[in-house]
Amino acid sequence: MRTETQKHLDLLSEAHGHATDYRLHKILAVSKTAVSNWRAGKGGFADSTAIRVAELLQIDAAELLAKLAAERAKTDGEKKLWLNAARRLQRTAAAFTIAVIAAAAAHTNSANASTHPSAGPAHLATRYIMTNVRRETRGAAPLAAVTIDRQLFADTSSRMRMRRMGSTK
Repeated sequence: MRTETQKHLDLLSEAHGHATDYRLHKILAVSKTAVSNWRAGKGGFADSTAIRVAELLQIDAAELLAKLAAERAKTDGEKKLWLNAARRLQRTAAAFTIAVIAAAAAHTNSANASTHPSAGPAHLATRYIMTNVRRETRGAAPLAAVTIDRQLFADTSSRMRMRRMGSTK
């Protein structure tokens, strides 16, 4: 069974044009022995290295750290706790990503609404998307989705009201 460290080494290698272990040790600023040990399944990334890997792969560092902590856990209870934390972080990241996409779409739609009246109000689309995210994340991290929903809805609604009133703000 491959470890998270091995999986992320492979991802990093692919991201850098199928880089060799020698090149990976240069990229990560670690010893060649460390990379060889990780490939052999001996040990795993230090937290600082895991953060660097997450940055290079453009993934959530907290989620990677939680997965690595689950691998290092000594008891099944600890492992279960860390894996649960990693799943929650993954869901929150997904909800946040959808929120950012919805905000960008709302901004584009609101700009189009001023030139194309048939486009409809953008804040309704944003609210619908965020409502669905909230339903899908029940039990995971709904607080984050609710907070993002309220903020996006408030920002988008106020922008739409200002446009309708003729404000240039």
